[in-house]
Amino acid sequence: MNSSYIKSISRAWIEVDLDAIIHNMYLVRRVQQGTAIMPIVKAEAYGHGLVAISKLLDREDIAFLGVANVLEAKKIHDAGVLTKPFILGATFPGEREEIVKNDWRCIISTLEDLSDFEQISKKYGKIFNVHLAVDTGMGREGFAPHGLGNVLNKLNHSTNIKLEGIMTHCPAADVDIQYTENEIRLFEKCVKLVECHHTLKYKSIASSACALGYKLQCSNLVRLGLLTYGIPPIDSDLCNELRPTLFFFARVLTVRELQAGSTISYGCTYKVSKNMRVATLGVGYACGWSRHLSQSPAKVYINGHYCSLLGRVTMDQIVVDVTHLPCVKSGDIAELIGKHITVNQLAEWAGTIGCEIYARLGSRVPRIYKSNTPQVINTRSV
Repeated sequence: MNSSYIKSISRAWIEVDLDAIIHNMYLVRRVQQGTAIMPIVKAEAYGHGLVAISKLLDREDIAFLGVANVLEAKKIHDAGVLTKPFILGATFPGEREEIVKNDWRCIISTLEDLSDFEQISKKYGKIFNVHLAVDTGMGREGFAPHGLGNVLNKLNHSTNIKLEGIMTHCPAADVDIQYTENEIRLFEKCVKLVECHHTLKYKSIASSACALGYKLQCSNLVRLGLLTYGIPPIDSDLCNELRPTLFFFARVLTVRELQAGSTISYGCTYKVSKNMRVATLGVGYACGWSRHLSQSPAKVYINGHYCSLLGRVTMDQIVVDVTHLPCVKSGDIAELIGKHITVNQLAEWAGTIGCEIYARLGSRVPRIYKSNTPQVINTRSV
């Protein structure tokens, strides 16, 4: 379906700049030379589209594609993507046979994980690669550093498990430098201990924020989430070179004149104080334009002007003030996220973060993919 047809029939749509995604990834490659890259494509590639973005990145020289669970791994595998999915979250016993059979990557966080993968690998006569998760401060998964001895002892006696890597996650890299530097030193100690027993191909502590803000001698695999999609994780000169990757638009449905004393939207929370012109747009919280924007300073951008939100965001529609736009009409396009309204600005109005805004963009909103670069299919053998 071509993009002009989608625009003609859609009340709201999203445009994704594929070239910008590649540009942002290569910015990190420039400053992290020689480091392997794992773009994160979980949560529908932060709202950009899991399969489309995975296929785009599959032609690049990347180590893995980071997903949240087996369902996401299966989705890109079934789409013909050759790059191995890396399941970043915990796995259930019933999922692990599929992981082993496909040689996908995942973390182990408990001795039970290790034993289960060992038994399944023996069943299929395979050597299975795993990555050891260490909890240096995130608190949600991974082995405690002081408990690594037990898992290393198990791994030393394993015949079907190969330790390919080790990783941790820094929860405060964007807000607490000292805490994060302490984590980095703790991770370095963990790496040294593990390397006394195993050769590690991958060592990963670098999220987007860590990759830009810290010296990481103990990490050779960067997990790129925010940076891939043009969201600055911290203040950095490099962030000035990031390109936005997603643009969100909606059409004006109707334009009406309201008299003073009228009310707008559910709960009648907005009362018109003087005669005004309002436009109803075909977008709402079911599309991902958060209800938390209600009663905020949120704006949209129509015909070269900012227009304030009036009343509550509803499931399918919002109302904005166009009193200052005498020529606005049904069918005109409103920018919701783009050159004039960044995702971080929208997130500030909603009281959240840009990452959540992207992740909540609804599947009912069609995506249009744009690129000036010919797309090359990955021809590697599996």
